[in-house]
Amino acid sequence: MPAGCRAVLVEGVGASRRDLAHLFDVAIWVRSDYAEAERLGLLRDLGLKGVDPETAKREWDEWMAEENPFLSADRPWDRAAFVVGGTGVGTGEGVRTSEPS
Repeated sequence: MPAGCRAVLVEGVGASRRDLAHLFDVAIWVRSDYAEAERLGLLRDLGLKGVDPETAKREWDEWMAEENPFLSADRPWDRAAFVVGGTGVGTGEGVRTSEPS
């Protein structure tokens, strides 16, 4: 990186959404296995929030009911300079390579 330049990394499924594209130079899309992402997300929520499994699952499903339509419409991977594999990629079924299932 040239002297005087700074890098800012922003993480999140919506970080490279269409209406912010003019603000970033490079986007990286991390593909993930849907089932593994759910498993890890539920474990995270159980640990951080201290909720019961049923509540964690309901909140996950509510979140995904909003996230999946956003991803289908916005397709942030189409703007990504790099698409890389995350946890569980390559395991076959459920791999989110483009549109969410």
